[in-house]
Order: sequence, then structure tokens, then C-alpha cells
Amino acid sequence: LMLTASHPHSHPNVLRADFVWYEQRTHEMFFLLELADGGDLQTWMDDERLYAGTDAEQEERLVLIVHQLTCGLRHYHLRAILHGDFKPDNVLMTRTGVPMIGDLGVGNVGTMADGKVKAMLRGGTPVYASPNVRKLFFPAKALPVAKRKDFLQQHPITHLDDFFALGATI
Repeated sequence: LMLTASHPHSHPNVLRADFVWYEQRTHEMFFLLELADGGDLQTWMDDERLYAGTDAEQEERLVLIVHQLTCGLRHYHLRAILHGDFKPDNVLMTRTGVPMIGDLGVGNVGTMADGKVKAMLRGGTPVYASPNVRKLFFPAKALPVAKRKDFLQQHPITHLDDFFALGATI
């Protein structure tokens, strides 16, 4: 999934995967990823780096980061990829403050029709999830594993659920 998002063109606000190796003998997967040397957005919020400077500097920084994250999500959505777990912990930062969306662990490739991306819910973090995702998440977890996939395939999530999580992050 990360390679799909990175190739043939990467995006400066999406963590780039340069190489993936699957070791058949041990069933391990190895990733060579772009360096994100500034921690994550949650850390920037906790240690107040995000809020450093004058009011005008804070506003400029926040508006720029929100714009960059929105463009990164659009990059995924144009490839019919839903992130599925957008939150501050999954936004990696460079030391200079450039955000990169990472952790596609529950991301999913879906379909695109009429400008809407649809895919099956694979997980997420309820506190950042849209009402639609929360409405599906808990009933799905209560189902027997054999019935869960059918239920989730019948109730796809969309790119709007990713944007709700972006709003919750903001």
C-alpha cells in the first residue's frame, strides 16, 4: 500500500516508501522509508513546538500544516486509498516542521466513483473517527470473526471519514 502511494509519484506530505523486502524464510517484511527526523505531530503538540512564536507565527504554521496534511490526504484519495487511522500520532514531522502522513497499517485500497473513494473499514482510533466509522466499528467488533468481513464490506467508509479524522486532529 505504501508503495502504491509513493509510485510513480510521491508527495512531500506522505511518508515515502523507497523499498519493501519480504523475507520468505522468516515471513518478515522490511521497509526502507523516508527519514522523518522531527518526531510526530502529537509530540509537537505536547511539547508545544507547534505553538512556538508570536500569534501570527503560530497561525501561519498551523494553516500551512493543515494545508499540507489536506494535500497529503488528497494524494492518497486520488489513488483510491483511504488512510483509515488519521491522528496526530500518525503524522510524522521533519525537524523543520514539514508534516508527512504515515502508518497505513489499517489503510485500504478501495474504489473511486463520482469523485468518492469507498473502501472497507479495517480499524482505526475511535476518538478521531467519524460518527459513521464509530457506528460501524463497535457493532463489527461484536460480530463473530466469520461474519465481520461481510458486514464491513456491506458498509464501506469513504474519503469523508478520513477528512473527519483530519478535522478531529486539527
